[in-house]
Amino acid sequence: MTRPRTTASTRLAFGMALALLACAVASMGLVGQVLGAPRLSSLLPGLPAIKVNAALSILASCGAWFALQRRGAGFRAFGYGLAAVGGLIAVLTLLQHLTSFDFGIDTLVARDVSEPWTGHPGRSSVAVSLALLLAAIAAALTPAARDGPRIFDSA
Repeated sequence: MTRPRTTASTRLAFGMALALLACAVASMGLVGQVLGAPRLSSLLPGLPAIKVNAALSILASCGAWFALQRRGAGFRAFGYGLAAVGGLIAVLTLLQHLTSFDFGIDTLVARDVSEPWTGHPGRSSVAVSLALLLAAIAAALTPAARDGPRIFDSA
């Protein structure tokens, strides 16, 4: 018995669903931090909250992925720009960890309303920052095939 092939459009739809889920989690955490509502910043009570910079980096990387699914140079430039923003946030956070220099980005958007798990209010851990950097790079390096199906394109 042969397994049915997964079509490119099915993989694209699955990728879109995962990107939307990541955006929803990041948005909820960002709203919780900005409004000073720690319960919104965490998936479950007692778990660490998402940091503002991590949420912004996730939103930028997911936005990059969505933009790079569209045809056209403008969308491509916008997508790469968003990937660069997501990566820059991660790189600056990593540099803060490595050099102990504070760029002041940890609480630039909002004061951290959660327990500062990393020892610096508003700063994501090294592991999270590295994952965010890799996600931004992945978004920039994996646009959909030019001739394959794209989201938002009419059939």
